[in-house]
Amino acid sequence: MNEHRILVVDAITDASPIVPYLVRELSCLADIFCFKIPFLLKHSYYQNWFEVLSSDILFFINQLKHHLENHHYDWVIVGNDATLRILNKYISDDALAQKIFPLSDLTNRVMLGSKAGLSLVCKRHNIRTPGFTIFDAAKTVTEMLQDLSYPVLLKVDESSGGRGVFLCKQESNVKEALKQIKEKEKENLLFQNYIKGKLISVEAIYKKGVLLGYLYSTVTKTVSHEFSVSRERVFSDTTLIEEELHHIGSSLGINGFATMTFIYDDETKQYFFIECDLRPQTWFLLGKFAGLNFSQVIKNYFSDAASVLKISLNPGESERVLWHFFRDLRNCVVEKNMSNLWKWCINKKKCWRLIPWYGFRGLSRSLYFSFRKR
Repeated sequence: MNEHRILVVDAITDASPIVPYLVRELSCLADIFCFKIPFLLKHSYYQNWFEVLSSDILFFINQLKHHLENHHYDWVIVGNDATLRILNKYISDDALAQKIFPLSDLTNRVMLGSKAGLSLVCKRHNIRTPGFTIFDAAKTVTEMLQDLSYPVLLKVDESSGGRGVFLCKQESNVKEALKQIKEKEKENLLFQNYIKGKLISVEAIYKKGVLLGYLYSTVTKTVSHEFSVSRERVFSDTTLIEEELHHIGSSLGINGFATMTFIYDDETKQYFFIECDLRPQTWFLLGKFAGLNFSQVIKNYFSDAASVLKISLNPGESERVLWHFFRDLRNCVVEKNMSNLWKWCINKKKCWRLIPWYGFRGLSRSLYFSFRKR
């Protein structure tokens, strides 16, 4: 593989180590472009670290545009949802948007960082989702929800990590939830039918809508409540969802990393698409322990290989259980789960291998922000 260059754009959090870590074994150089933020995680896997000294987002965008005009990159990756949401809000230059956004079809950019936007785009492309409607201050609760059935979920549009989600079993619950939501958060507030079923997560990489590889897992444990982030998953080599993944990728024009969440309804035997985060995150790093090394998928991204890579298990093996180190430890604090802490203390089931290692400083800062976030 020829030497390729990747730029990771990260204006908010400490997510930037993931892509450089994945490509460290490839003939690939990863640069970081970010604000000068003291807590931004610096690690040893990047080639060049470019910092914007001003905290003004428009200045940041102008500097990013100038940087891309003067440096060649084969792939530009936005490192986290918050950065993606901000850039989507302020970038009006389609040429710049085409370079950096993880969508080859910019008509779908309303979905970036927006739950309501995703639902609307899915409806336009006939992608199966739970029934939904969007908050309208001119209507009563009864009028807004006339086409939905209880229970329903209220989802604050730009919330993340399971925050801003309310389960309502009747109209009085909806009215009470609306009192708790700030007025500015009611813009694009999503009402969605609640489906009780298995929570399925898929990590995938696409190139211009073409599926290159994916991991399929069932979420078995979360950090705290039902709608919190996953900390334990069971990975399997099922291909039941693959046709839907092809449809979603080509319809939305996904270009890059995608973490997709589905609800599998046992009664109808159907998958319902509920979330899509178009950025790298830690489960991609853990893929090699589940049976798919995403470094190989990235290699295929640059070589235009046509095959779809998926989990490869050992003969007689039907599934693998993995834990998200930072989230699992946060559960120990949030839920006072000492047995879970003991698992990590004694390296039960060789769990230490799942700890992402960015160097001592990087690991320390990752732990700090994992506990501070929620």
